[in-house]
Amino acid sequence: MQTGQSQSYNNGFGFYLHVLWKKLLIVLSKYYRVAFLIEQRLHNQDIYVIIHGSIYLFYLIIFMSYISYIRCYIVH
Repeated sequence: MQTGQSQSYNNGFGFYLHVLWKKLLIVLSKYYRVAFLIEQRLHNQDIYVIIHGSIYLFYLIIFMSYISYIRCYIVH
């Protein structure tokens, strides 16, 4: 019976992480749109590259940490 309860908790926690990840992606997409609008107004290719590069780097860091956490979560 204890195993069933912990399994149910783990599924709930995994679902919570999934929902949190989706919300984070929505927020990051809004920042991506803002960066695109800034680039359209400034018409400066250097600013465009810097802003988009930093956003892609942030996406990559978040994604890699998410994958790492899921790997640890599955192993344990």
